[in-house]
Amino acid sequence: MRLCIPAGDSSSILKFSTSFEDCRHLLELAKSLGVEVIGISFHVVTGCQNPQIFTHSIADARLVFAMAEKLGCKMHVLDIGGGFPGTEDGIVCFEEFADVTTSALNKYFPENCRVEVITEPGRYYVESAFLLPARIIGKKDGVEASCGK
Repeated sequence: MRLCIPAGDSSSILKFSTSFEDCRHLLELAKSLGVEVIGISFHVVTGCQNPQIFTHSIADARLVFAMAEKLGCKMHVLDIGGGFPGTEDGIVCFEEFADVTTSALNKYFPENCRVEVITEPGRYYVESAFLLPARIIGKKDGVEASCGK
């Protein structure tokens, strides 16, 4: 099992992540139930334009790893999720995200710490791969489109 922590500010917290404050309680509970927590995961929201969120999230993950170690848990996986830009039309390009993320990983999880790092760069690979053409049949002036409202 991996413990999912929030990434970045409160606007990017996933519905299925725990609060940073609850991590110790959940680690203690898992240990008492004999559940092995193998690592931490987080996922930066799609469309994020601030690569520093990865730095903060990786630093937070390091704190949770230290917390787990004090409780006797031997975690060895860090899943940094996705959220990397897939097109070059944004404010920040993929290379900037990669540089910031690599720097944070080198600082908080250097190679000798034996933590396996996983990433999920799906959006990076497929965002610009498809174009869906559609024919507009009609448009009503003065009416904004809405999604499901």
